[in-house]
Amino acid sequence: MTDIEYKNRAKPVKIVGASEDGTESLFADVENIDSKRRLLVAAALSLSLDDITSALLVIDYEHHEVHEGSAYFQNDFFGLQNNINADFLIISPTTADKFAHMLFNITTTAEVHCEIYEDVVVSANGTARNVFNRHRGSAKTAETLIYRDPTITSLGTKLQEFQVGAGLNGQSSHGAGSSLLRSEILLKPSGAKYLFRITSAQNGNDVSTLIDWYEHTDL
Repeated sequence: MTDIEYKNRAKPVKIVGASEDGTESLFADVENIDSKRRLLVAAALSLSLDDITSALLVIDYEHHEVHEGSAYFQNDFFGLQNNINADFLIISPTTADKFAHMLFNITTTAEVHCEIYEDVVVSANGTARNVFNRHRGSAKTAETLIYRDPTITSLGTKLQEFQVGAGLNGQSSHGAGSSLLRSEILLKPSGAKYLFRITSAQNGNDVSTLIDWYEHTDL
């Protein structure tokens, strides 16, 4: 739709839009509300309204992707010793117009150093990790693949690095930490390879990782 105009509750709300080919306009009045508080715009289109204010009910796009069955996650929990790293190989969808929008979340009991690389080269992918659909009733499966501890021959381009937790390198004094990269990384399509590397700065470091993403096909 191209425009939505709100008026006070005593008067109609006018919703102005057009079909994709521009041949049909859409209008609706507040009188066209069914028993489930849905505003009927056209035979195949209805908009949900708030019970008290009659405001349109909306969800953000990422939440919508969960409902569509196109959002996925992969979770791991493991221990690391000082100067030991855990590597996760991420391979983007092989379809040329399908993109993975990815976020990284990590929680630790001590300090770690994290790095994200693009166009990494490997001689072996490592161990495949289980990936789950956030919509547990959906039959869709992720095209993005994740592996643990690949055999790396070239790291490629470093995109990001950051520290989680705090402490004295290799010493017993340390502090736990948690980090969520709130700005998603839109992975290149066509089977691009990425590396998420976590290196511990402490012994006995318990680490939890959550890789979260949704996949969409470009229009």
